Amino acid sequence: MRNILRSFILLLALCLTACQLQKPHIPHVVDNVPDRAKVIAAQTQYLSPKVAALALYAYNNAQKAGYGEKHILTIIDYSRPSDCNRFWVIDLDHNKVLFKELVAHGINSGDLYATNFSDSINSRASSVGMYMTAPQAYFGRHGYSLRLEGLEPGFNGNAWSRSIVIHPAPYVCKEFIAQHGIVGRSWGCPALNPKDVKKIIGTIKGGTLIFAYANDPKWLQQSKFLH
Repeated sequence: MRNILRSFILLLALCLTACQLQKPHIPHVVDNVPDRAKVIAAQTQYLSPKVAALALYAYNNAQKAGYGEKHILTIIDYSRPSDCNRFWVIDLDHNKVLFKELVAHGINSGDLYATNFSDSINSRASSVGMYMTAPQAYFGRHGYSLRLEGLEPGFNGNAWSRSIVIHPAPYVCKEFIAQHGIVGRSWGCPALNPKDVKKIIGTIKGGTLIFAYANDPKWLQQSKFLH
C-alpha cells in the first residue's frame, strides 16, 4: 500500500512539473495582410496575392485559436495544375519564401488538376483546409516523413487517421512531368520531390501551420479559419 501511494505521489509530481514546463501559446498575428501577401506572391511564379492573403488571414485565425508554434506558414494551392510549383514555405518573420516546390495530389482528386476533395477514410483524395505539423519527423515506408493533423473537421479532420503525411515520392519531379505531362499522384498525401523533402521537413516540423487551398465552395464558405 505504501509503495502504491509513493508511486501515485511521484506520478502526480511529474504531471504537475509537465504542466509547469508547458509554455503558454502566444499568438503570432501578422499585420498588413494585403501588403504582405503581395510581397510574398512576388517571390513566386504561381502564388497569387489573393490566395496568399487568404492563407495569412487563416494563419492569424489559427494563431488566435491556439495553433502554430513557429512563425512559418506553408501554402499549397491545389487550384494550380500539378506540373507547376504550388507548394511554398514562408518565413513570416522576414516575409521570405524559403521553398517553391512541386507537390502531388490524391489519385482520386484528379489528373493534372485537383477537382475532387475528401476527408473520408480510404478515399485516396486530397483534403483542403488548415493543418498543423507533428512535433517530429519519422522514417516510414516512404522514407523520411512528417505527419499532419487536420484542424478542420469535415474537411481534413481525419488526416491523422488517414496517415496523411509529407513524404518523398520519385514521381514528383520534372523528369516525370516530361514523360507523363503531370506529377504522379499519391493516396492523398502532399508528396514532395525526394531531393528537397528532408530540408523542408526540417523547416516545418514542430507544430507549424499548412494552408491547403482549392476552389472548393463549401470549404470557402464554412471554414472556421476563413471567417
